[in-house]
Amino acid sequence: MLNPGLVVVVTEEPAVRKTLTDTLEGEGWVVVPLDDGAELSDFLEFVTEHPDRRVTPRLIVADASVPGPSVFESAAWARLKGLSVPFVFFTASEDENAKDLARALGSVEVVCGSSVDHAREVLHDALAA
Repeated sequence: MLNPGLVVVVTEEPAVRKTLTDTLEGEGWVVVPLDDGAELSDFLEFVTEHPDRRVTPRLIVADASVPGPSVFESAAWARLKGLSVPFVFFTASEDENAKDLARALGSVEVVCGSSVDHAREVLHDALAA
């Protein structure tokens, strides 16, 4: 099977990271698992310094509440640097501010709550685009 590309998963929750990673790898994606906003910032900086399609992710899936620099700040920085990779943010709460900020940054979706089926559907739609 051809490698369809990279997906970055950012969450400090090991069980969530493992579930997302296993699901995406099972579908043939190469997953870059990251723990926090600092790791995401470092990764995005690397990607912008190495504009090679092999290191540019097809999608970034990020927990909106990870420690370190905000994933929203990282997304804004990526946009300023010309990186147009889509983001899917997820949060455990119905945070309207997070939804508004994510949409302003051009995110694909904000997944609120713990609906695994909805999250899976959003990821499949984002990766099919």
